[in-house]
Amino acid sequence: MAVVWLVIALAGFAAHTNGIYPLREWLILFWARAWLAGLAFSLASLAIGVKVLVLLRVRTGQILERYTLATALGVLTFALGIYVAGLLGLLGRAFFLLWPLLLLVVGGPALFADFRRLARHLRRLGSKLVLPQSLVQALAALLTLGSVFILYLHVLPPSSVTFDARWYHLPIAESYAAAGRIRPFSEGWYLGAYPHLASLLYTWAFLAPGGLSHHLCLAVHLEFVLLLGTVVGVSALAARLLAGARLKYGGAALFLFPCVFLPEANLNGGADDVLAFWAAPIGLALLRYLTDERWGHAALLGALLGAAGLTKYQAIYALVAVSLVLMVDLVRRRTFKPLLVAAATALVVSSPHWLKNWIAYGDPLYPNLHRWLPAHPFFRGAGAWLERYYWLNGAPRGTAHKLRGLVRGILEFSFFPHSWASTEGGRPLFGSLFTLLLPVVFWVRPRRRVLILVGCIHAGLAVWYLTYVYDRFLQAILPWMAACTAATIAALWRTGRPTVRLATALLVGLELVWGADVHFVSGSALKALFDHVAAGDQKTVASSAYPGIELQTIGAKVHDPKAKLVGHDFYQSLGVGAQVICDNPAWQGSIDYVLLDTPERTANRWRRLGATHVLWPLQKEERVAEDLARDAVFARAAVAFTRAPFTAAGYRVAELDGRKGPAQEREPTRIAWLGCGSERALGVYTPSGLVLGTVDKPLTSADLARNASVALADVNAVWSRSSCADAGPARDVLSQQFTEVLRSGDAALAIRQPPAGSR
Repeated sequence: MAVVWLVIALAGFAAHTNGIYPLREWLILFWARAWLAGLAFSLASLAIGVKVLVLLRVRTGQILERYTLATALGVLTFALGIYVAGLLGLLGRAFFLLWPLLLLVVGGPALFADFRRLARHLRRLGSKLVLPQSLVQALAALLTLGSVFILYLHVLPPSSVTFDARWYHLPIAESYAAAGRIRPFSEGWYLGAYPHLASLLYTWAFLAPGGLSHHLCLAVHLEFVLLLGTVVGVSALAARLLAGARLKYGGAALFLFPCVFLPEANLNGGADDVLAFWAAPIGLALLRYLTDERWGHAALLGALLGAAGLTKYQAIYALVAVSLVLMVDLVRRRTFKPLLVAAATALVVSSPHWLKNWIAYGDPLYPNLHRWLPAHPFFRGAGAWLERYYWLNGAPRGTAHKLRGLVRGILEFSFFPHSWASTEGGRPLFGSLFTLLLPVVFWVRPRRRVLILVGCIHAGLAVWYLTYVYDRFLQAILPWMAACTAATIAALWRTGRPTVRLATALLVGLELVWGADVHFVSGSALKALFDHVAAGDQKTVASSAYPGIELQTIGAKVHDPKAKLVGHDFYQSLGVGAQVICDNPAWQGSIDYVLLDTPERTANRWRRLGATHVLWPLQKEERVAEDLARDAVFARAAVAFTRAPFTAAGYRVAELDGRKGPAQEREPTRIAWLGCGSERALGVYTPSGLVLGTVDKPLTSADLARNASVALADVNAVWSRSSCADAGPARDVLSQQFTEVLRSGDAALAIRQPPAGSR
């Protein structure tokens, strides 16, 4: 009877609350979907990883080390499976459900046998295996649990998805999922040619049932799962540095680095955390390889290095460091076979990046080797754009100066901020315990292991200092620093000397206090979460929605997930649900409108790239003259060779038609600049002339006032400013013979209308 009443009460109360706040909008149920999918991802990865460890004949008695290596191999297998399925065109809802199930079926028996051994181990050791046995362990456990909880809160608000994630990490995954396949980007989008293991995992998230919000929520939850793996990996690596001594909560050292909590590099839908996930397994595999060079250990190390290389170019920090250690080991042992196995495995595992690029673009690191290889597509002058935008202030500039300050730089890196937002005198929040504890690292026994890892860290720091000096890129080797820090603190504590313990505790405490308010730096993720939760009660959920929601109307009106849209000045395509062709000359090698010049050549280029639609903003921020020149060429083609236009989310979208244009669409673009001398002098320009400031035909206010129609007779595009008195006499001509297409600041672009009956 009690059960019947409880069921009735449950149903009645659910119906009552549903009338006030619909159950389908409850955030707890929304997040629960991500929890279930994340659990499936975790179990599938662990199961197949344990199976791969068995096949490689890698044995370890350390539980954390075993599961760290198994999870890493499993995540790699999970991602490679998505890639293969994408090449075969098998991406879809069925794949989302069947892929983890298949991995569980294949790896389940090995995982079950492993769990049985673990259960026997737990029965023998009891609570000592898990629960803290001292005050220090209890404090470390609290730090770990509290930090993990805070970081989980970071992933819950929609604002956790940051700019770079919306620019390429997540749109790549969305386009793969929408098309049901993985193909190179036809325009040679440089960001799409990056290594993208993280985007492969996010592709699986975009195949899940539900809409964009569900997909983004699952994507950041997958990233959080990998963060948990990183915490476990730091504990395992720290224990290995101490010759296998049990170090239950060594992962707490990761949270002694305040940078872990900064939103710009953590749990934001990007790839930094995914790259950091590989660091601890690589460290474990390297130490195992140096102890025993059997083929399984070599293949394990190679696979993990390949996985890092498949994730992000900043994997070069670990690749260089490990390669140097392997070279020294080769000289010592003079055994080539294990090294060849490791190298071959790394090349095969990373081939979805470099081999794909080589086949598609003629450059395995496209576009970075364009000086030496016949990279394609790569328009004339693309190299200059790369220097200006792609490289920022990295390796190609100032390398000699950096070499002179290398030693000082890698010793002082944690004491000064290095980020896009930092200013002179800004506050360093990376974390300095690793550097401060370097002089006492010799207390760790056995000394050789920790010195090897310290050497690897500094080799990685050297590469970082000589390339892109930004703190968030150091996530790639942060787990190594955390493991060394944990091992050093443990070694100092185990001396039992009160003075040493007190000094150690004070130093750690100072670092904790210094970074305690990091959650309120550069915007509070916690405040964003509170606002998001409150939005439900205030019926304002839409105002706190995931980024890209507003662009879903574009995909809905296009009606074809396999469509390809030329996105003009469209940097964040997340939400469209289709592949977007980038036309920015700084970020792709196929399109430079200044070189194409005519509408017909422009439209033909779009068609060759597989475009089906064209998209552009109706209103843009103020742009420089060279951007406005390209706008004019783009707009002429967008007006002449499209049909069925519609407006959504501030963008004009039109279908690209296949007709042959009239003769005037083969004429070069001639642009009248009516801007009161701003940026360029009054006159008529070719697109390249407007870029360089070279007038093709002078115009004067008198010419326009005398007869604007005659003055603009040979012009097919006009940039004018409403505030410019010179443009006044041309207003009637512009309204009668031209069509306004877009605006940039207070400047308007108008395109000459085709003669009646020409279409």
